[in-house]
Amino acid sequence: GAQWLEREVNDLRGRYMPEIVSPAYAQAMADHIRQTLSTGASRLRMVYVTRTGRHLEAEVHKQRIELDGQLVLLDVVRDISAQVRMEAQVRQVQKLQVLGTLAGGIAHEFNNLLTIIMGYADLALHALAQPQQTEAHLHEILRGSQRAQNLVQQMLDFSRQSSSERFRGSSTR
Repeated sequence: GAQWLEREVNDLRGRYMPEIVSPAYAQAMADHIRQTLSTGASRLRMVYVTRTGRHLEAEVHKQRIELDGQLVLLDVVRDISAQVRMEAQVRQVQKLQVLGTLAGGIAHEFNNLLTIIMGYADLALHALAQPQQTEAHLHEILRGSQRAQNLVQQMLDFSRQSSSERFRGSSTR
């Protein structure tokens, strides 16, 4: 454990465990110790801080045992840093897949709107000699343009929402 935490064994001997976990987890570690003392065993995900300040994700299994007549807490700590990073990468890939699907749907819908606009513009060009038909076609062009504008606004709103969620998510790390 000392090597994993980039510390010397003597640096850890006699130290209270909450002193070497991320400050955000110190209370959870203290509760974890109390739970182990009362129930005999506990399990917890924790973030340890190395001597150099690096954060390591771990799963801690704590067991209360008696050794030579003394009550001792035995910790089995498993480094799950790589697993946590991999889970985050999987979540990111899933988000990108959803965005790809969304982008495909938006592109399809936008293409449909452009087809409407171009079709009615073409009809209007051919109906210039008939003002009533031309006016009807121009109204359709305006309606299709407004739908396209609404779609673009929805994409912008979604983009802003996604950006603010990403910003909030990055500040919690």
